[in-house]
Amino acid sequence: MGVHPGTYMPAQNEYTVMLVDALLAGRYAFEFIASDAPPSQRSAPDWLVRHVRGPDGSTVTRAALEVLDRGAAPAFREARSRIAEHMAAHGVPTWTWVPQGRRGERRVPPLPPPDFQHAAEAARVLHELQQMPCADYALGASPKFHQPQRTNA
Repeated sequence: MGVHPGTYMPAQNEYTVMLVDALLAGRYAFEFIASDAPPSQRSAPDWLVRHVRGPDGSTVTRAALEVLDRGAAPAFREARSRIAEHMAAHGVPTWTWVPQGRRGERRVPPLPPPDFQHAAEAARVLHELQQMPCADYALGASPKFHQPQRTNA
C-alpha cells in the first residue's frame, strides 16, 4: 500500500495524500482505520476526524471522511453508502469528496469545521460545502453521490 510521503500514513492514491495534507494543515485530530477487507467489503469508514461541527452546526465528537472515485463500481458505492448510514445511526456525519475537474486543478474542499471555530464562520463553511458539486457533508449517505438502489416491482 502506498503511504503519505511525509507521515507514512496509508495513502493509496494522490487524493488521499491531498486529504492527509489538508488535515495536517488544518491541525485536525484524525485517524486512519486500518482494515484487511477489500474496500467494497468494509463495515467502517477509512478516515475519522475528531471534534468538529456536524452538518447542522452542532458539535460532534467525530465525522467520517470519504473520498470516492467518480468511476467507482456500484458495489463499492453501495458499500460506502451502507457505512455512511451505519455511522448516521450512531450520530456520526460523513464528509464526502468526489474529485472532479482537471487533475492539476483539483483541491480538497473545505473539511468539517473544527468545534472551536466561531459559529458564523462554521456556518459559512458548511454552506459552502453544501453548494459544492464535488463535496457533501451529511448525516447518512450523501444524496449528491449515493443514489438508492432501485428494485423492479
